[in-house]
Amino acid sequence: MALTLNEVATTAGAIIDPTEAELDAAYALLGPSSTAADLLKFQALLAINSTLTAVFSAVLKERADTLKGVCQKF
Repeated sequence: MALTLNEVATTAGAIIDPTEAELDAAYALLGPSSTAADLLKFQALLAINSTLTAVFSAVLKERADTLKGVCQKF
């Protein structure tokens, strides 16, 4: 099975977009009267989003490195 950029983008969008929406919603609730629980929830959502983004970034980098290696062998 080929790993196309379209497949990676579609999968990443389906996984990352909901976490972006959750982050936006949590951020909108933050303010001067935010509790420690609100801040902790936002921090956890941010960590999840960052981790997912890093995973897809690593997949794209690995794919690019592999393709570069293949091209250099020709």
